[in-house]
Order: sequence, then structure tokens, then C-alpha cells
Amino acid sequence: MDKKLAWGLIAIGASIILKYVSEYVPEAMNSIDLIRGILIGFGLALIIRIAIKKRKKNSIDDKTIS
Repeated sequence: MDKKLAWGLIAIGASIILKYVSEYVPEAMNSIDLIRGILIGFGLALIIRIAIKKRKKNSIDDKTIS
């Protein structure tokens, strides 16, 4: 598994864990929501970046084969 993909999945998993933590600690909800937003954005950005790279690589491989 690609390192960036793994970090993206870890970030999204951490944001899910923080969602459940925020339910039990209502005083920290605003800061936890901010951190969750950052983690989700970071995780999705890494996953999308990898998908774009793989798509470009596959299209280059297809052109060299033909």
C-alpha cells in the first residue's frame, strides 16, 4: 500500500474517532470539529492525489503499449 494512501486513511479514521469523542466531551466540541475538518480534508486530499497519479500513470502506460 502506498504511504500517502495509508496516511489518508489514517487521517479519515482519526476524524471518525474524534466524532465519537466529541459526543462524550461536549466542552471540546468546537475544537474537535475543527480538527476533524482538517483531518478529513488532509485525508481526502492525499487519496485524491494518489488516484490522479495512478490514472495518469495508467494513461501513459496505455499510450506506450499502443
